[in-house]
Amino acid sequence: MSSPKSTSSTSSLQQSGSDTAPGSVMALLRRGLGRWTALLARIPTLGPAAAAASIPVTLPADGQFTASVGLPADAAAASDTGVASLTALAKRALGNWTALLARVPALVAGRVPVDGSGVTQPVSAAALPLPAGASTAAAQGTGNASLASIDGKVPALVSGRTPVDGSGVTQPVSAAALPLPAGAATSSLQTTGNTALGAPADAAYTGAGSSSIVAALKGLYAAMVAATPAGANIIGKVGIDQTTPGLTNGVVVNASALPAGAAQDATLSARLGTLGQKAMAASTPVVVASDQSRLPADTVVPAVATARSGTIAAGGTAQQLMAANASRRGFVVQNQSSGDLWVNGTSTATADQNSLRIRPDAYYETPAHHVGTGAVSILGATTGQAFYAREF
Repeated sequence: MSSPKSTSSTSSLQQSGSDTAPGSVMALLRRGLGRWTALLARIPTLGPAAAAASIPVTLPADGQFTASVGLPADAAAASDTGVASLTALAKRALGNWTALLARVPALVAGRVPVDGSGVTQPVSAAALPLPAGASTAAAQGTGNASLASIDGKVPALVSGRTPVDGSGVTQPVSAAALPLPAGAATSSLQTTGNTALGAPADAAYTGAGSSSIVAALKGLYAAMVAATPAGANIIGKVGIDQTTPGLTNGVVVNASALPAGAAQDATLSARLGTLGQKAMAASTPVVVASDQSRLPADTVVPAVATARSGTIAAGGTAQQLMAANASRRGFVVQNQSSGDLWVNGTSTATADQNSLRIRPDAYYETPAHHVGTGAVSILGATTGQAFYAREF
C-alpha cells in the first residue's frame, strides 16, 4: 500500500498535461501559472517602444475609423462643405494653400512689394466708424475748395516767415482784451504823454518857465557844448588865472600844509628810486613782521611728462634709459621686476656703489633742488626686467 501512495503524491506535484485532463489542484495551478508566464511575456511594459516590441493591432477595413480618416489613395474633396474623409479634406486644403502661395509675390528685403503703377489700388474706408458724410465725395469737394481759397489768400513765406505789408492799409492793433490797468489803452492818456514829450521842432529851453522833454534836452545840450567864457570867471571852487592863453599854468601848493620834504620832488624820487631790480644800496628796505607766519612756497613748474618705461634688453649689460636733455626738470623710475635695478646719471650704470640701487617695487624720484641733465643709464641682471619711467 505504501508504494501506490508514493506514486500518487509525486504525480500531484507535476503540471497538468492539458486544460481538461484529470489532475490534482496543484497540477492545474501549475499549468495556470505557466500560462500566465507565457501571457506576460507577450504583453510589453508601459511606455513607448519600437514596433518589434509592441502588440500588433488592426482596424477593420469597413469600420467607422477608416471611413472618417480615409486612405492614402483618397482624392481631394470636391468642396469645402461636402462629405469626405479627413485625408480628402487635407488634400483640398493643401491645394488651396498652393494656389494662395502662387498669388503672393516673393518678399523684397523682408517686405511684401506693392506695385500700383499699372492699376489704381482701391482703398475703401466704408466700414470704418467715421462720422456721417466724412467719406462722401461731396464733403471732400467742399473741403478742397475751402483749402484752395485759403491758399490763394496766404502770401508765400519769406525766410520761413509770413510777410506783413502795412504800406497800403493801416493795420489795426487792439489790446482791449489784455489785462492792462484802467485807462492804459485810452487815447486821452496817450495825448497827455505826447504833450509832455514834445515835438522835434520845439525850441531849446533857456531856463524860464516850463518846457517839454524835447526842449529841455535841447537846452541841456546847448549848455554843455558852449565854450567856457574867458576872463576871471570862477567855476566852483577852482580858480585858474591864465596870464598867457595857450600855455600850461603852474599850480603851487603851500609847503607848510604838507609834511617836511613832501613838496620836494627830488626827495621823493630819491627815496622811491626807479622800477627794476637794483643792488641793495639802491633798493628800498623792507622788513617782515616779527610774528609773520610761514609763507607757502610753490616751486612746482608745470611740465609735460614723457614715457621712458621699458624692459632690460640684455641682462648684465647697461642700456640708455634717457638721453641727455638740457630742458629736463626731473624724472622718476620704479622697479617693477623681482630683481634689483641700477641707475646712473653721470656714467654707465654698474652693479656697485657707483650707481643708485632700486630694489623690487621701490622707486626713485629726482629731488626738486637738483636734477641732472645728462644721459641716464640703467642696468639689470636679467633680460626682460620691467621698469616704469617718466621724464619731465
